[in-house]
Amino acid sequence: MSASSQIIAVSPTNTIFSPSPISDISDEKTILSPSPISDTLSDDLIPGAPILCKSTRRSQIFWPAALLNDSGVEVPRRRLGQTTHFETLYSVRFCNGTSVKVPCSSFYTTTDQEFYSVKIGEIHTTPVPFEIVLPKIQNVLGLLDSILVGNAYPKDVKQQSDRYLNGGRRTRVEIPAGAIYGHYTEGVVHEVANVLKNRYILNCPQPLIGRLDTRFLNLSTDQQTNYITDIITPEAFLLITLDEFANEALEQGTPQDYFWLRHLAVDCLRKVDIVDLVYSYRPR
Repeated sequence: MSASSQIIAVSPTNTIFSPSPISDISDEKTILSPSPISDTLSDDLIPGAPILCKSTRRSQIFWPAALLNDSGVEVPRRRLGQTTHFETLYSVRFCNGTSVKVPCSSFYTTTDQEFYSVKIGEIHTTPVPFEIVLPKIQNVLGLLDSILVGNAYPKDVKQQSDRYLNGGRRTRVEIPAGAIYGHYTEGVVHEVANVLKNRYILNCPQPLIGRLDTRFLNLSTDQQTNYITDIITPEAFLLITLDEFANEALEQGTPQDYFWLRHLAVDCLRKVDIVDLVYSYRPR
């Protein structure tokens, strides 16, 4: 699940990238043929580490992916006389969200020289436009309203709101450091902030304006604007992401605890884009 964009990877022939079922390793000849890639991993490789992985055994094109874990499964890679060489399978997730199990002979890590020179498939990222985000924001306005009237929930949101409303200039300046927006574009974040400023500062609905926290009303216009930008806007993105996880859980018939869903949402927004991470290692 992506909180911000749809990633479509296409090959040089402009076909949509769809990794082949590498996890089907029953046919040694089609999947596990000898490769110059190392069949051992660095001891310091950790889950989430960026890798460049092939989608098929014959392909010379690699795709950004993240190492998930050692699957604990070993398969024969090649036979030398009477000796069978076994290779461990690793779970990896490609940049388009597909998860597969592959031998380490199918990918390079940042400790391999080839990681910095092999050909990477062409990646196209389509950001979620503001028009898609707006109705999601409208769905969580009731929860955002509760913060503005002094009934913030859960406890950490209330504490952050109180810290701003009760604090001095220095305290308020420190708060934006905790803001997270996932991979939503700066433009979308700006548009959402404008919607919220309009609702709570410029054109607050009559039933709501009489209920707003007096501490918020006593702030200057600039301070109110900063409060919306620094407190309410990040919370709005967290809530719409939480909503997506909640809906997904309901569809699967596995409703989750609110605090667990909130944890998932925070983790999702903090997640580093694997494509960006891979390219950050590669020479410009």
